[in-house]
Amino acid sequence: MSGHFDPIAFLTIATASLSGVLSPGPMFAMTIATSSKFGFKAGPLVSLGHVVVEAPLIIALWLGLGELLKHHLVDVIMSALGALILIYLGLSSILIKTSSNKVIVCNPFVGGVITTALNPLFIAWWIALAPLLISLVSPLGSLGLIVLLSAHCPLDVMWCSTISAFVAKGRKALGRRGLSAITKACGLILLAFGAYFIVRLALLLAPIKH
Repeated sequence: MSGHFDPIAFLTIATASLSGVLSPGPMFAMTIATSSKFGFKAGPLVSLGHVVVEAPLIIALWLGLGELLKHHLVDVIMSALGALILIYLGLSSILIKTSSNKVIVCNPFVGGVITTALNPLFIAWWIALAPLLISLVSPLGSLGLIVLLSAHCPLDVMWCSTISAFVAKGRKALGRRGLSAITKACGLILLAFGAYFIVRLALLLAPIKH
């Protein structure tokens, strides 16, 4: 039997979600890098790619499938793929240029999908907080899932859109060199996360010593 909508639970979920939404990570760097090329529309597109991955994950956790994501093999595969893709994107942002001397940047939507789906830290965040967040709205029955999605996902869209708005507004002032510098800096951030995932992968594959 479903309960009544609890605004306190909604606000609690939204507040807890900020710890993940506002944390600098691969998606943050991707938003800045793509905004320097595509303007404001990059932010909403990156966040849309993010939500395309995140919404099914939330639904899976709601259905109790979180234990599958805790499997060691899943962590290993995500860390390996995440490292490879982020290093590739990072190097592309830094080194590869077109004939017009503009840095090649990943499509914003695709970038949002990649930096979300192949980020084991993103999965770990949801696995850690899902029990708490779900418990707040589970008395609502199926409505609880809608509340959970509506309390969290719009924050991603608003944050990415805010970032892209600032970058887009400053594009003219920065000029081509300034935008290229920003894109390269974001490429370095992506490389750093790729390197971190390599270290994480090495630790996952290392024999456990007692």
